[in-house]
Amino acid sequence: MGYDEAKLDNIYSFRIPKVTKDMVDKLNRTQKADLNRRLLLEIAKKIHEANFNPEIYLGHKKLK
Repeated sequence: MGYDEAKLDNIYSFRIPKVTKDMVDKLNRTQKADLNRRLLLEIAKKIHEANFNPEIYLGHKKLK
């Protein structure tokens, strides 16, 4: 299932300064959609980094 097919039915919140929220609120629909896509990609990257295992690619157990 690709990103475009995934059902986005869960909410994950994080804290930002009021000034930032006010600026985000002023973005148009296209800009907000792009921001959402970029945030989802950053979350996916962080999860990938957290689960990174060099043994998969290098076959060395001593690298961890």
